[in-house]
Amino acid sequence: MWFTKFQDISIEKKIVIMFLGLMIAGIVVSAGVMGYFLDKTRTKTYDQVARSLNMIMKEKHKALETVAYTNMLSIAANQELADALKNGNRQKAIEILAKIEKNIEQNSLFRTFKVHLHDSHGHAFLRSWKPGKYGDDLTTFRNTIPYMVANHKPFVTTEVGKTGMTIRGIVPMFDQEHHYVGSGEYIVSFDSFIDWMKKNEDADLLVLLDKKYQIKRKPDDIALGHYVLSQKKYNPEFLKRAQALHIDALQKQPFFTDDHYLYTLVPIVDFAGKKIGYYLIGKEMQSVNALLADAYKMIYASLAVMALLLLSVTGISIFVLRKLVFSPLKDFQAGLMDFFTFFQKRSGHIAPIRVHHHDEIGEMALRVNDEISRLEKSITNEEKVISEAAEVIEKASSGDLTRRVEVTAENATIQKMLDLLNNLFQNLEENIGKDINKIVHTLESYAHCDYTQAIPDATGRIEKTLNRMQEVITQMLILNVQSSEALESSSRILSHNVVALNRSAETQFESIENTFGLVTQINENMKTGMQKLKNIETEISTLTLSLQQGEQLSLQTGDSMEAIDTQVEDIMSAIKIIDEIAFQTNILSLNAAVEAATAGDAGKGFAVVAQEVRNLASKSADAARSIKTQVENATELTQLGKNSSGEMLTGYRKLKEKIEQTTAGIQEIAETIKAQNHYIVQINAAMQQIRQSAQNNRTIAAKTEEISKDTQSLSADIVHQAQKSKYDITLTVTEGCSVSER
Repeated sequence: MWFTKFQDISIEKKIVIMFLGLMIAGIVVSAGVMGYFLDKTRTKTYDQVARSLNMIMKEKHKALETVAYTNMLSIAANQELADALKNGNRQKAIEILAKIEKNIEQNSLFRTFKVHLHDSHGHAFLRSWKPGKYGDDLTTFRNTIPYMVANHKPFVTTEVGKTGMTIRGIVPMFDQEHHYVGSGEYIVSFDSFIDWMKKNEDADLLVLLDKKYQIKRKPDDIALGHYVLSQKKYNPEFLKRAQALHIDALQKQPFFTDDHYLYTLVPIVDFAGKKIGYYLIGKEMQSVNALLADAYKMIYASLAVMALLLLSVTGISIFVLRKLVFSPLKDFQAGLMDFFTFFQKRSGHIAPIRVHHHDEIGEMALRVNDEISRLEKSITNEEKVISEAAEVIEKASSGDLTRRVEVTAENATIQKMLDLLNNLFQNLEENIGKDINKIVHTLESYAHCDYTQAIPDATGRIEKTLNRMQEVITQMLILNVQSSEALESSSRILSHNVVALNRSAETQFESIENTFGLVTQINENMKTGMQKLKNIETEISTLTLSLQQGEQLSLQTGDSMEAIDTQVEDIMSAIKIIDEIAFQTNILSLNAAVEAATAGDAGKGFAVVAQEVRNLASKSADAARSIKTQVENATELTQLGKNSSGEMLTGYRKLKEKIEQTTAGIQEIAETIKAQNHYIVQINAAMQQIRQSAQNNRTIAAKTEEISKDTQSLSADIVHQAQKSKYDITLTVTEGCSVSER
């Protein structure tokens, strides 16, 4: 609905609304962009603050380690203290250590420290804060002490002891001969560092120790989840808020905020590289947000400047558009409306469009003024032309085709239409006539069968044609009367002849029907004979195929006999070899028997074997002779088979020649019958055509008889109808439809 209303308002209002909408959209988008940048700036500032606190914490932790390490190096360099440790002189060590600690307190920023001396076996020798506690084995719960006893190398680390988590610089101590006599550690607590963070960074600090690395638990331990506080000084308000945090969830984020603090975590790693706790740093949000104030002011100022700039640009644009575009457009609109009023005949004059500037709109207005002036003249001329053309058309509609449009139009299209209209009326006058009313009157008389009327002074083609048609119709009526009388006489004679023709056609049709039946019977007999010949030809083809198969089998039998003969020869050769082997075996057995007899008792067993071999050779020779006899018999039978196969093949070939001769004869008979059948088919087709012609003649004769009767009736009606019409009987026919002049 609103879009429809928007479409109906003026262009000026549309553009103003568009500019205002764009300005509002620009302000809204700018506000959104500014909000986005505000959020990004806030997030980036928070991240930078968290990173800065992390970096400061790591640097200060490193500074504490450096202090612990360097101070312990200076303490370990005291040879008197090393000798006291070597000799077990605790009192001497207490005195020396007291002087050293006093000197360090006066010259160090970090005054909350302790010194612990260990002997060469890793047992406590002297605790500066508890001189009366010594001799306990530190290797049972400290990871750094066994390393020092084994390696004698200085290092600094964060380690958990019975008193909690502290930074420790541990240094080996040697006597004058550079023999290892023990070690010392400089222990720095976090309390002074906490004060420093609060003073310099306006940040609170909690040192958290993972409970699983805590050596000794105390009733007054302060817990934060599964962490325990490893310090004495702290801000109670910060601790209270920190206890509500989920430390494990905070580990995954660079920072975390609530209404009062920005939190960040810094991991604490021990000597073995294990993460044993965290520094939880909290900076008050008031202090953090103070860093954002300047950035926020700049962003808000940019937003205000942008809004003012958009308002200014929008106002100036609307003013310029009204002055240079909207006002000339309104004058242009007024001029066009004046022209349309004139064009719609509601005004008699057109006022020109006012031109303010010679810009595009001014040039367009000048061009429109010229066109309006020209159109005004053209429209006035066209009104005259249309008025005269309407008068000519009105006369033509009443039947007068002699009038023409005499006025000339300025418009080429209208003038062409006038020329076409004049040509149309000229063609109508030439083709129809001068007065259509005369033609209508004559046609009405013709409609009432009065053909005595004619158009006087005919000039158009239709007028002349109507007069000609009146003469032709008159002659046709005269001819109809004369022809119908002659037709009536001829139709009676035709009817008599048609009756005779009809009887003759009936007799001819019966004779043709009998002949057609005989020809059909002959055709059926020829088809039966052809079918029998085809059956005989099929059986002969089957017999020929069988003969071919028998001939092929005979050839295969001869080939098989040849192969058997070859194999028999191979068997004979093998038998001959077996016979020779048996003969040689028999000779060898005889020689073996002789040798066995010569050997005496030792050759008796060999003689038995020789006898058996000779018997076997004899049996082989007998078998070979028997096989040879049978093979010779088989060879004779094979030869007889070969001869029989050859004779059979010869018989098959002669029989095949006879069958081929018989088949050729049958095919000649079939071709003859086929040719006769073709002639019979042609005769049958001719008889069918004659039969159809006779049938058609009979039908035509019957129809002709009916036509002759109708012709008699029609000729009578023509005479009656011609007698009812009025016409001039004085006209005479000259040739065809032409008539002579009266």
